[in-house]
Amino acid sequence: MSQYAAFHQVAVVSDESVTFLKRCRSHHIFPIFIENLLSHIPHQNNDGVRIAVARLKLALLNASIATQKRRRGSCINGIIKTRTHLEERLEPSIWKAFLDRNTAVCAVLRKRERDRLRKKLSKVLTTYSTGTSFINPRAVPQERCTVLGTSMVDDDMKALLNLGPSFSVAVPANDETFDSVLCGIHRFAYQLRWRTHRGPTVLDQTSTLLASLPFPKSRISVPKPIPSLELSIATLEVDLMRIYKKASKSRFASNLTSQELRGLKKLKAARRTFRVTVGDKDGAFVIMPQDLDKALTNAALADDSIYETSSYRNFLQKHQILETAVKCVLRKRWDAKTVSRFCTYHPEVPTYYSLIKTHKLEQDVDTINIDRSSIKTRPIISSCGGPSDRISWLLVKLLSPLLHYVGAHIVNSQEFISAIQKCRVPKSSCYVSFDAVSLYTNIDNNAAVKTLLELLNNHSKEVCMLGFSASDIEILLEATLACNIFRFNNILYAQKRGLAMGIRIAPLLAIVFLDYIEKASLTKGVLFYKRYIDDVFAIGSSLSVLTSTLAELNSKDVNIKFTMEEPDKDGFLPFLNTRVRFCNGIPEIRWYRKPSSKNIMLHSRSAHPTYMKVNVVRNLKRTSERISGNDRQSEGTIQQILSENGYKNGSMNTWRPFSTPDGIALVLPYLNEYTSKQVNIVVKRCGLPVRLIFRPPATLREILTSSRMYENGCDAEECHYCSDHKICHLRGTVYMITCSKCGQRYIGETGRPLKERLNEHRRALACPQSYPTNCFSKHRTTMHTREPPPLIHVAVLHRHLEHPLERKIMEAREIKRHHPEINSRDELTEALKLIA
Repeated sequence: MSQYAAFHQVAVVSDESVTFLKRCRSHHIFPIFIENLLSHIPHQNNDGVRIAVARLKLALLNASIATQKRRRGSCINGIIKTRTHLEERLEPSIWKAFLDRNTAVCAVLRKRERDRLRKKLSKVLTTYSTGTSFINPRAVPQERCTVLGTSMVDDDMKALLNLGPSFSVAVPANDETFDSVLCGIHRFAYQLRWRTHRGPTVLDQTSTLLASLPFPKSRISVPKPIPSLELSIATLEVDLMRIYKKASKSRFASNLTSQELRGLKKLKAARRTFRVTVGDKDGAFVIMPQDLDKALTNAALADDSIYETSSYRNFLQKHQILETAVKCVLRKRWDAKTVSRFCTYHPEVPTYYSLIKTHKLEQDVDTINIDRSSIKTRPIISSCGGPSDRISWLLVKLLSPLLHYVGAHIVNSQEFISAIQKCRVPKSSCYVSFDAVSLYTNIDNNAAVKTLLELLNNHSKEVCMLGFSASDIEILLEATLACNIFRFNNILYAQKRGLAMGIRIAPLLAIVFLDYIEKASLTKGVLFYKRYIDDVFAIGSSLSVLTSTLAELNSKDVNIKFTMEEPDKDGFLPFLNTRVRFCNGIPEIRWYRKPSSKNIMLHSRSAHPTYMKVNVVRNLKRTSERISGNDRQSEGTIQQILSENGYKNGSMNTWRPFSTPDGIALVLPYLNEYTSKQVNIVVKRCGLPVRLIFRPPATLREILTSSRMYENGCDAEECHYCSDHKICHLRGTVYMITCSKCGQRYIGETGRPLKERLNEHRRALACPQSYPTNCFSKHRTTMHTREPPPLIHVAVLHRHLEHPLERKIMEAREIKRHHPEINSRDELTEALKLIA
């Protein structure tokens, strides 16, 4: 009888153990005995080792489940045998009493074992969610922002700035979120309908180039509905809106501490006092009084050998010359519609701003009372939306293949490592690095263009120029570089010498121009010479050879000067993100982080999807491993960087957004992991060709920094449209006009400066007979026939929408929301087609 009872009780325990182990497997976790068994294995930060250990853990878990199942099966066989024997020997009443007692004991045992294993499972789950997760949700970074020239930046502000420029601030789901969801869905539907209508296409070289053009078309045409797709698109929209609206009702948890929230409010309130920017090379925030920033910039612009004052009239003249050149050259090969995509009809004046070279500040300097002369800056001229931006993009696309024929040029550290490992270096050789001083502003533009054209002529057969000749390229280059007018603090300047750091073509011209200087300077004693833009790594047969090479480089152009750096006392020489030394002619390469670096990377508390954070961490580790292998010093540095940014050792298993091989991008706002996983499930089952992308909320860089903060939004003394808010200069807007007399409304959109579009409406109100089909002329004649033209009040509903499709979708959304009376019926019908 005791043997029968023992078989029963062991079977109960084994059954509960199998259930526990299966639950562990379903949650992708492992019991503590398996973790302890493999915890001694070294190098588990290495991805290869980590994957192998994870597979081994799963194999051990499966083996444990199989063992418990065999044990349970053996007990069941024992129960069957002993039961038959006992039924033959015991009286029925005794047998029944024994069975009842045994069943009660087994029930108590099962409950006790189940409760024990459930607590154990809960403990393991808690350990995995808090202990082994690679994200520390309560991490607070150390101080790593730079404060210059002021003591008014308090600890609250610093706490926020310490999070870094890439930190995304979580926001609750609201109407703006719903608009973003609808915009993403209808943009996806628009592209899907057009692709279905056009069918499979084979693109030629020109079509491929235009398909990659980052500047959208000025107009769109609405495709006809696809009956086989419309139900799936509508269902997807309903399901996604249901998820996001449900998320809006859930409790919102900010990813900022109370101190950081106070800092954000203070910095927003101090926009007119402080200038927040990002350091030149350390990647951290720099904050200073606006007076100091203006003084530094004005000191740089006072160099009359590089800059001179100019005027808006000169800017328009240069723009007109460039437009003429663009049309003259491109119309030889392309039709007028294609050419128009490279023309900027309402260009923005490029703007000047400075980046602080924090790595050149002395270590012991008092940054609060720092002398202005000890602060070094890097000049940047932002040309986004400028007259030369589009044609400069085309020139880069056409001319970039020429860099393959620049012998010293490398594009990244991997190319450098590959090249140096192939180089045979004598034991007696020396190695140094050269650095060009203020390269861009010291380049001779004419000589750079000439050098580039010579390289193009030498390799014209190897490079596809889409039918454009060298003379065509020369015309475009000269006209592009002549558009050298920019603005700072509402004053216009022209750059007399050098390339503006900020135009797309500048790096390519700089690389090619230095190649011209190097070919005339390098001697036979130089064994190895590689350059990344203006940073050079050189190996020579002796130090004297390298010194004479430096002298030759500095003698070729009066403005181009190089400095030389020798290895440190341990023989290491930093170059890019590597440190190199030679031992008996064999290179030893290690991963390198500059001492001035603030170790800024995407913080673990940022409102980015977890898979993006996993990618950031893995890429950092892989870069280090690729460069230096399993170097312990590098591993220690990596762990320190990860710890400072809120990451720790733990499982980095995560989900990935759904994507089909031919998927069309569906861009949706990111709120949190739970909502995103729900969205992923809905998108996966919709059956449409989707490539799901989650867009995080605005980053601190987007919230706090601006390259145009000193520009007046409106230059008019008595503007018809601006009051407290300067709106007339805004581009890419959806706006609502309200008639001051009758209160009727009009909703429209424009990619031009808002003032241009509003002036058209005012002219139609003033002279309705000149615009017989215009909505505002009809409004004047029907509603205010015998009255003077009414005033209009303007409200901007959406701004900074560069793509016309996004503006049209948002316009349709607002029309559906407000039911404007002034818009014509045709306008309303056409607009609502996009979101029907």
